[in-house]
Amino acid sequence: MKLNFLLLITFVLFGLKEIDTVNSCRIGIFKSKENETQWSVLIFREMMHYLMSNAELSIIDIDSDNNYEREKMDFVITITHNSSIINSAVLEESNKIPHLKIYTKFWDMDERNLEYFEPSIYSLIFTSPLNVLVAALMDLINFMDSTAVYILYDNKYKDFFKNEAIWKAKINKPITIQMVGQCEEKIHKQISNLLSNLNGSANFYVFGNTTFLQTYFLHIEQFMKHSSSKWTAISTDTLPYSNSDSYLSLLFLRPKNVQSLNAVDNFLIWIEKSDHLKSLKNNIDEIEIAFYYDIASLSFLYLNQTSQNSCTTDGKVKSISVKKEILEAVKEMSAKSAFGVYELFKNMAFQMVTLNLYRIREGPDFSRQHLIGNWSSNNKITLFYKSGLSEDIISQNHYRVQPPFIEKYEDENGNWSLRGYCIDLLEMMKEELNFSYELYEAPDKLYGWPNELGRWNGIMNNILQGDADFALASMTVTASRELVIDFTFPHFDLSGYAILLKRGESDESFFKFLTVLELPVWLCTIGSFLFTSFLLWLFDRFSPYSYKNNKEKYINGPEKREFTFKESLWFCMNSLTPQGGGETPRNFSGRIVAATWWLFGFIIIASYTANLAAFLTVSRIESSITSIDQLAKQYKIKYGVVKDSLAAAYFQRMAEIEQRFYDTWKTMSLNESMNALERIHLAVWDYPVSDHFTNMWRYMQETGLPNNLEEGIEWVLASKSINDGYALIAEASFLRYIEITDCRLQVVGEEFSRRPYALAVQQGSPLKDQFSSLILKLLNQRKLEILKEKWWKNNPRKMNCPNHESESKGISVTNLGGVFIVILIGIFFSLISLLFEYAYFKRKQKRCFPVTTSETDTSKNGDVHMLHYTKQS
Repeated sequence: MKLNFLLLITFVLFGLKEIDTVNSCRIGIFKSKENETQWSVLIFREMMHYLMSNAELSIIDIDSDNNYEREKMDFVITITHNSSIINSAVLEESNKIPHLKIYTKFWDMDERNLEYFEPSIYSLIFTSPLNVLVAALMDLINFMDSTAVYILYDNKYKDFFKNEAIWKAKINKPITIQMVGQCEEKIHKQISNLLSNLNGSANFYVFGNTTFLQTYFLHIEQFMKHSSSKWTAISTDTLPYSNSDSYLSLLFLRPKNVQSLNAVDNFLIWIEKSDHLKSLKNNIDEIEIAFYYDIASLSFLYLNQTSQNSCTTDGKVKSISVKKEILEAVKEMSAKSAFGVYELFKNMAFQMVTLNLYRIREGPDFSRQHLIGNWSSNNKITLFYKSGLSEDIISQNHYRVQPPFIEKYEDENGNWSLRGYCIDLLEMMKEELNFSYELYEAPDKLYGWPNELGRWNGIMNNILQGDADFALASMTVTASRELVIDFTFPHFDLSGYAILLKRGESDESFFKFLTVLELPVWLCTIGSFLFTSFLLWLFDRFSPYSYKNNKEKYINGPEKREFTFKESLWFCMNSLTPQGGGETPRNFSGRIVAATWWLFGFIIIASYTANLAAFLTVSRIESSITSIDQLAKQYKIKYGVVKDSLAAAYFQRMAEIEQRFYDTWKTMSLNESMNALERIHLAVWDYPVSDHFTNMWRYMQETGLPNNLEEGIEWVLASKSINDGYALIAEASFLRYIEITDCRLQVVGEEFSRRPYALAVQQGSPLKDQFSSLILKLLNQRKLEILKEKWWKNNPRKMNCPNHESESKGISVTNLGGVFIVILIGIFFSLISLLFEYAYFKRKQKRCFPVTTSETDTSKNGDVHMLHYTKQS
């Protein structure tokens, strides 16, 4: 089961359709005949197809198919508005079929501890997460002061508001609940009637998705200026609110996704590829889509865990602990759920959704969204500021900042703190503008890029939603980002992309000249030296033509060298030097041995010299890659960018542009409406459009992309050599910093696609002009230049790496120092030999001329005045 678990985790994170390890199980989707559930059933069916393409799905109307052969089912999901169907024995426990029941109607969250439905060991009941939003609305109404309450809702949510008795019991204020009109004229008439009947202050609460809310407030802009009315919007999705064409001031409550929505988005992208499924996502809210996706994932998990014994030929479930297995699957699914974990109360499961509360003020010339609090089912309303819900919070100088362009460090007291270019810049801004700030890191640690649905992640998402007022980071200014946020004047030089390679390793050693040849070669060479010396001595001793055996013949000759073993050793050693070995043996056999040794020595010395030169210069060999073009033309070094990064988007877009150029040329050249002469002008033999980035992007995808910058650096460090391994393409500002803090890495080539870094603020925010003026002032005072010097050239983590440019001028003493040590060792042994020779000579002299004392004259102080020597006969 370990394999299935790993596959599931990958699926939940990335929503890959190909992961489908569930056997061909029979799954029944039971529904009541109400029209309210039709979209839920349809989108849930597509989710099950998306996750489990091998499963056999059947949609059954409960009212008309009560006689359906339920024993054929392996797993059942019921989706209904009818509480009696949830509580009835649609599937008797005698069938022992695991059963998930989804109750889509309003459910009072305060009654979750009551056992409203009959318990079952084979089923679990889920309620719609919209109930959590309704509960949050009730708490917010009771929290705020007003004499009257008006709730206006989109017609999609009528089941949650039509029972006014429940609302009046929960809220101790005069309350009016109405459904919003379907056209602008009806909306104007409805609001006009409500405002005309006001007696005192009133709070208006509008419930719907963000698209509906933006349209609605645009229609009633003129009515919102009523002095005695306050407005609050409750959204059912996480889309950012933007309506800068109108003046408005309101509170905005929306769900907070605690996990990534990538899996849900991948499913929505999948259904958009089919024309008949596109309308599904427009008829159901984002939070409900995520909820049904959780249930589908839960079904996938359960069937995956029990695939060995749950789907059998007779349709029976052999497991005796169905409820336990369902709860285990719920726990695993809950950990990856986008909007929060699921908690069990009796036999029902509720999703613990958290909602963020914002203060929004917008107009044609300004826009401001500020996170002022949140709501949870356990803690209810929590406000972040003492001013509460007051609009004055907008004018307070308290900002939330996202700074990934910083580093963590441990101070002298052992506490972790933050430092870096951005922190120093932030402190300068604080001193000049007199504001306070709160730092927090982007949850997914990304800068932000939109997916195919237009949803942003990373810092961009936090800026758009109002979770942060501005982002102080190495945010690259791009056209796509400027469409949704504003940038200040750049605070950092133009920075592009660069190539990171592993630096050529220089194995510096005093005795590096000894590593030129491997140990076996050295041993064989020494053995050959000793063996050749032995042969010279042996042949000189036994050859009848040697000097040793013909001394009387060569008594008057110039060559009188007797090859003792010591003399043979000396001859072989000298033969390897320019000095030469001296006199050769007189016998022909000895000369053959000497000639063979000379040839051997010539080859060994030549090989050693060549390898020594290569070894001493290997650290000075530069990479053959000096530009992005050279990297693209070779295949020995693999290369890539960080997955879902700005660099990845750059290569992908360049490849798409090349493809569009090609398609345009192809369409023109094959255009039949053109005459022959016009087509000739477009006809070329060579490919007319560059496919440079197309080939690079395809190669990157084939070789794989690292998931983050740290993983990419690990791939580079795992390279075998400077010209055989992996190259990472990323933002040069990061790579330059990595280069000075890790001597194993180097940045090669010139930067390309250079763009500035700037502060990101909400679109229309007045902070843009304030920060831009301050940055220009700091630039004129050269304070930003000082910061760059501090954090790049004089960074506290900068390492003292070898200067490879200076190494190219000559060989350092580090590599040849061992040669001088050899000389010192030779001198040392020569001195020892001299002392040994002197001592040996003196001892031999004493043996030949012994000293005897015949007479001595010793003074009082013991000095000897006269000695007599006699020679022993």
